[in-house]
Amino acid sequence: MNRTINKTDTGFEVVYESQNPPQSAREYLLEHLRKDHYVIIFTKANGEERKMFATLNLRWIPLDKVPNECRNRKDDSAGDVITVFDTEVKDWRSVNITRILCFYPVCSEGEV
Repeated sequence: MNRTINKTDTGFEVVYESQNPPQSAREYLLEHLRKDHYVIIFTKANGEERKMFATLNLRWIPLDKVPNECRNRKDDSAGDVITVFDTEVKDWRSVNITRILCFYPVCSEGEV
């Protein structure tokens, strides 16, 4: 993707020369979580740091926890909170993406 960086009075502005705008952090996280199993390290609302093994890929979600069309789940299409499946707790959890400190595939840590 080509981009131009323009200096402005208040700093710098990045202009992307593409019909598709750059992916938002939310879109990036959801796209990767749908494909694989990730470690998310984040700060909880109470200030505590937490490490979660999370996914949206059906490969790691038990059949009885897979949402169906009849179940009303929160819409993950907007906002700072995403809902993911925690593979250690074996249940759905919410994460505020503005509190994420680190995000990487489980396999890079040697844990499967």
